[in-house]
Amino acid sequence: MEDILADEPTILSGWLADPKSAAADGEAMATVQRRIGAWIDQMATQAQPVCAITHPMTMRAALAHTLGFPPATTLNIDIAPLSCIRLSFNRIWRLQGLETHRGISD
Repeated sequence: MEDILADEPTILSGWLADPKSAAADGEAMATVQRRIGAWIDQMATQAQPVCAITHPMTMRAALAHTLGFPPATTLNIDIAPLSCIRLSFNRIWRLQGLETHRGISD
């Protein structure tokens, strides 16, 4: 990320500020949120628990969708790699837990 900031500061700042903006060969956060939101809505009908393993950007999109945050706020959610979110559905989505993992040395 530091290399991109040094080489392309305008592109990086635009991508971080606008959820409709996509990185080169990437997917815009608004698109991720729609895609993940459709999948999560299907999961609401499942009788059994579901475990999804993914990266922080997708976790941000999942939280924004389930909690009804607008796409612009998605980039304000800071989730470290190896974190875990627990969501439940009973007529509405609820955040049950968020565990962050910063690394072995922390």
